[in-house]
Amino acid sequence: ALLAAAVMLIAAESHADDSLPTRGRSAAELLALKVADFSTTMTTTRGELELRTKELAELDRKLALPKGPEADKELPGAMWTALLFNTRLDTARDVLKLNMLDLPNKPEKFKQYMLYAAYSFVVMDDETDPEILGNLTYLLRNHGDKFADREFAMIAYGILRGRAALGLDPEAEKAKFRQPLLNHIASTRMKATNPGDADKYDPRIEALLDELSIPRVERVMSRPPLEDLLAWSYTKGKPVAFSFQRVDRRHPGLIVIRDASGRFVRREDGTIFSLAQLANARTDMPGTITNGNTPQGVFTIVGTGTAENRWIGPTAYLASEIPFEAPFSDFRHAPSDEQWSINLYNEFLPPSWHGYKPMQEAWLAGKAGRSEMLCHGTTINPEYYVGEPYYPFTPSAGCLVTDERWDKETGVLASSDQLTLVQAFVRAGGPRGYLVVVEIDDSRFAVNLDEVTGAIEEAEKRLSPSAQ
Repeated sequence: ALLAAAVMLIAAESHADDSLPTRGRSAAELLALKVADFSTTMTTTRGELELRTKELAELDRKLALPKGPEADKELPGAMWTALLFNTRLDTARDVLKLNMLDLPNKPEKFKQYMLYAAYSFVVMDDETDPEILGNLTYLLRNHGDKFADREFAMIAYGILRGRAALGLDPEAEKAKFRQPLLNHIASTRMKATNPGDADKYDPRIEALLDELSIPRVERVMSRPPLEDLLAWSYTKGKPVAFSFQRVDRRHPGLIVIRDASGRFVRREDGTIFSLAQLANARTDMPGTITNGNTPQGVFTIVGTGTAENRWIGPTAYLASEIPFEAPFSDFRHAPSDEQWSINLYNEFLPPSWHGYKPMQEAWLAGKAGRSEMLCHGTTINPEYYVGEPYYPFTPSAGCLVTDERWDKETGVLASSDQLTLVQAFVRAGGPRGYLVVVEIDDSRFAVNLDEVTGAIEEAEKRLSPSAQ
C-alpha cells in the first residue's frame, strides 16, 4: 500500500496543472469577504412570515384539489413544500394514500415526488405506517414494470425502510423479502446487454443490489482504516476536505481540511479546525437517488459560486462535483483526454478502500446523472425542524449544509460557518481541490472531533517529509 501511495504521489505531481479555469471568485476576492457583505430579505422576521404565509396558502389549496389533471400537476410541488416547511404532514400523508395506487399510470414527476413523500411518511415517529408499506409492496410486486429504474429503486427503498422499522429478524427478512426482491430485479431490471457487461444494471439498481446484499448499516462495521483515506494523495498540491458522517444522516457530521502540503488545518490554539456539517436531504433517500442524501465518495472542488436558489442564499458555496458531472480532466485538475472508468475513479482512493462498495456511491450517482451537490449555507428557518435529530441544522436536496444565522431585522448575515469553511479551504490552497464524504459508523449522535483525531494525527505522520 505504501508503494502504491508513492507511485500515486509521483503520478499526481507529474500531471498536476493549474491551467484549468477556477469557477467563481478568485482566492483574493474570497478572502476579502465578510459576513456583512451578504443579506437577503427572506431571512427577516417580516420577509420569512410573508413567504411562509404565501407558500402555506398555496400548499393548502393544492392538497385540497380533487383527483384530476390539475392535481397531477400541482401535487408534486405540494409534497415538496410540506416536507420543506415540515408542516401539514398528516394531510399530505392522507393525500398520498389516496393517490398511491394510481401511480403506475401517472407522469414521471408525479411518481417521483409522491415516492419521496412515501419514503418520508412510511416511518413517522419511529412507527411504520402499514397502509403506505402495503401500498409500496403492492406497487412493486404487481406494477414494477411500469416504473423506471429510479422509481423502482425508490419503492424498494421505501419498503426496506418500513420493514426495518418493524424490527423484523434480518435472517428471516432475507428469506421473506430480500431474496425474492433480488430475484425479481435479476429477471426484470437487467439491461439488454451481455450478462458479463459491467453496465448490465442501471446505477441506481446496482446500488440497491448492494444494499440488498449487505445493508449499509452492516457494511460500515467492516470499514477500512480511516487513516488510509486521510493520508491518500488525491492530487499533489491540492487541499482536501473530509466530511465525516453517520449512516443515519439525520445526525450532523463534521468537516475538516487537509492543506496542500498534507497538514490538517489548525485553529490559533493548535486544535484541529472543524465545523459541523449536515449531509442529510429532506427526503433522506440514498445517495444515488435524485434529491437524496449526499453520496459517499470522492468529489472534486472546482471553485466557488453564488446560488440562484433562495433557500441556499447568497453566501459563496464550494462547487463540489462528482464523476461524470465533472469531466475527468476537471476532476483531476489537469488536462486529459481520458474518459471516466471505475479504474480511474479508484485511483482517487487508497488500495485498502477499492473494494469498499459504499465509497463507490459518488461514482454511481454520477452515472445516474446526479449533479449540483454543493457545500453551501442556508436561509431556511431552523425552527421548522424543532425536534428533529439535526436541529438546529436545516436539511437540503442532497448538498452539504453548514450553519448560518441572519439578523431578523435587517436580513444581514450575522454569523456563517459557510464563509468560515470557504475561506479556510482557500487558505489551505484552494479554491480548487477535493472533498471526501465518508460514513464512519452508525452511532446516533452528532460526529465529534475526538472520534477522528487519532486517525488524523496518524495520517499526518505518514504525510510528513520524514515519513516519506
